[in-house]
Amino acid sequence: MHDRDRDRERDRHGAEDCAYSEPLCEERHARIEALEVCAVKLTQMIERYDTQLLSHETRIGSLERKPAARFERAAWYALCALLGAMATAVAEKFTWL
Repeated sequence: MHDRDRDRERDRHGAEDCAYSEPLCEERHARIEALEVCAVKLTQMIERYDTQLLSHETRIGSLERKPAARFERAAWYALCALLGAMATAVAEKFTWL
């Protein structure tokens, strides 16, 4: 007898849940759709920012390489000047003989 009462109570609540769950399901479905739209927009924003970040990294890398290239060129000119001076000094020694 106790089991029957519990079953009746469950059936009564089940009927109430069915009447109540229709609008609730629609509301939840609307929220889920809104979240899906939000997720798509966020994904697009992240992809856009990743592309922008890659572009910035490329530009920064090229800017960082320019001073290094200038320094290498200056060091090369200094080395050439030093070798030229040494060659001149050696040439002078041999011309006096």
